[in-house]
Amino acid sequence: MLKATKNSLMQAAIKLAELSFSIGGRELLHNVGQRFIRTSQLGLGVYPIGFRPEEVEYFRNNAEERFEAVRDYERALIASGSEDSDNFAKRTRYFMLHQFAHAAFDRLGSEGDLVECGCWRGHSTYMLARLAATRGGGQFYVFDSFEGLSEYGEKDLGGLAPANTQLANARRRHFSADIESVRRTLAPFDFLHLYKGWIPERFPEVEDRQFKFVHIDVDLYQPYVDSITFFYPRLLEGGVMIFDDYGSAGFPGARKAVDELRERFKPSLSLSFPLGGGAWVK
Repeated sequence: MLKATKNSLMQAAIKLAELSFSIGGRELLHNVGQRFIRTSQLGLGVYPIGFRPEEVEYFRNNAEERFEAVRDYERALIASGSEDSDNFAKRTRYFMLHQFAHAAFDRLGSEGDLVECGCWRGHSTYMLARLAATRGGGQFYVFDSFEGLSEYGEKDLGGLAPANTQLANARRRHFSADIESVRRTLAPFDFLHLYKGWIPERFPEVEDRQFKFVHIDVDLYQPYVDSITFFYPRLLEGGVMIFDDYGSAGFPGARKAVDELRERFKPSLSLSFPLGGGAWVK
């Protein structure tokens, strides 16, 4: 009874989020943009350029019909219980994640599988799985320790990384999650498979698969190296690999790993996103 009530409340919350976006439309986006501009600090002061949504075609007429990614983001945010991690920069990263996932399906159709390294509570996982369910084709393999982050190494220090071991351990624990809760969140997707364990110990279980889309969100240098080294050779030509933590001042090891391995693998296209994150296309 309690579970049924919880599910009913979750579905009601999802519908409310969708409705509020539709009603808010351009005004909501404008307010979010203005708040972001007022509070952004770029090291040299407040960002000086105003935000006018009406100058962007997406934000003009029927914006709610265009922003499938926003609706999917908010649906997944609520389903995974990740509201406390919501922020403007994350929304921009997930918007790009959503667009690149569609691009992978556009290029490769039902050929190849999807994989995610690092899912935490399942926010991005739910969003990608829902997209995959609508596009069809392929399995979705998800790897996470569910015990938090890996050990910090020398290349993970600096920037806004924790200044001492105590702070580092607190951050590591912060990113732990209950696998059974995540499993329930992702239960609607029968093509999705969870692999609990420290990266890369369970990667060999999918060594015979090929992939059209790889999402890496493991924060630290060594698991980034392990994830890229294993999955890029198994990425199909035209496939996409996304790096959630690229450019994060809190996780400088992610950028170091991606930059070093770009020289080795030489993807056909390499991009960095303005508010964090990056992508390779093979």
